[in-house]
Amino acid sequence: MKIGRFYSFLRTIPGFSLLDRYIFLELLLPLLFGMGLFTSLGIAIGTLFDLVRRITEMGLPITIALQILFLRMPEFIVLAFPMSMLLSTLMALVVYRVIVN
Repeated sequence: MKIGRFYSFLRTIPGFSLLDRYIFLELLLPLLFGMGLFTSLGIAIGTLFDLVRRITEMGLPITIALQILFLRMPEFIVLAFPMSMLLSTLMALVVYRVIVN
């Protein structure tokens, strides 16, 4: 999806002023980056090592391991959301500070 189409989609939402659209677009990409980063780190540290050990040592089928991985993902997304929101806010403030100076 191109940014132009997405920006025109934001115009159609009632109650979104120009400032709301600007803040939303400034926070969106760092938020998605943070969600991906923190979720993948949490899964890698919390679940993936244990699943690989169980696959190699106990012979757990890979399909069941993938099901376990996807079922454990919401646990890490809940933990990653506040951290990624903080990251996106700090990144937006840094960009604002660079623009102002």
